[in-house]
Amino acid sequence: MINILKLRKIYLDNLQYNEVYYYLGRLYWYFISDKGKAKKYYQLGYEKGISENAFRLGSIYEYKEKNVKEAKKWYMKGVEMGNISSYMRMGSISLEENKYLEAQEYYRYAAQRGEAMAIRNLALYSLENGAYREALEWCKYISETPKILYLNSEIKSQHKLYKLYR
Repeated sequence: MINILKLRKIYLDNLQYNEVYYYLGRLYWYFISDKGKAKKYYQLGYEKGISENAFRLGSIYEYKEKNVKEAKKWYMKGVEMGNISSYMRMGSISLEENKYLEAQEYYRYAAQRGEAMAIRNLALYSLENGAYREALEWCKYISETPKILYLNSEIKSQHKLYKLYR
């Protein structure tokens, strides 16, 4: 069993490493249940250049505090730092707001960096809108590109459509 207090001390003794702020945020959020300190360490990590911390803060505001406006602010900070998870959330939020072209741009950025769900979303969006050639191109991309992030058998099987038309 991990001793949470020892782990916290190790992290606090190593604040010279920027990534530690991400882990402190997670430690306080998930294991110590001090949401205020978790947000504090995520914010400090963001200020030190950890893009994942902007995404984490966006998630806290969106899902726990139900403040989408503040969540979008943090996701956009993540987007500005190139955080793929932030791109994905902004794509989803844009879809929920019926901003389809904006959503496509967020998903396209993530897809071009190998994010499987972004590729899937673009392929499905293309199919739903009659852009069959583009849908097939995304299917081809996911079928032929090595090292697609988070590719699982469900996503891969959804893209077997490409092989049918090849």
